[in-house]
Amino acid sequence: MQWLLLKAFLLIMLPVVTAQTIDPDALDGKIYMKFRDDITFNIPSKRDKVSYQHIDALKPLFAKYGVTRISKPFYTAQDSKLQKTLAIEFSNYGKVSELIRELEMSPAVEYAEKAPIFKLHHTPNDPAYSTAGNRWHLDKINASTAWDITKGSANVIVAVVDNAIWTGHPDLAGKVVAKI
Repeated sequence: MQWLLLKAFLLIMLPVVTAQTIDPDALDGKIYMKFRDDITFNIPSKRDKVSYQHIDALKPLFAKYGVTRISKPFYTAQDSKLQKTLAIEFSNYGKVSELIRELEMSPAVEYAEKAPIFKLHHTPNDPAYSTAGNRWHLDKINASTAWDITKGSANVIVAVVDNAIWTGHPDLAGKVVAKI
């Protein structure tokens, strides 16, 4: 019986133990930093993984903060500024602010910041019209992302430059003002 109670307690507490501990809006143990645009360097990397032994200017910080991995989160991007942005993972979570401060003191670093946790804010209640087989158009315009930014307004006028709309759709009922 005691074993069963202990097991139940551990299952209930697991989400609390694994929750973010430093900042509820940022990932524990991960930051982003960007080298200044005028800094030129050649950091060996394989796809997104960076060989941090070659970043001499920042080597002293790696041991101090328990850096475990450095990667290029935008390694496929063509933009040179994005190529100078690194994701740094470290084990000394409690010193995230100190790590950011020390990185920003380096003349080679433009900025360093906590890695945000992206949270879903809104999911539209429109299952009949946004099912997997009937949502190619929503995926094409990244509607899911837009719904997290704004839910829209009845005061917004939208012009449809297509040759067909479904005027019987519940979202459009009574809102189509002109047919040309």
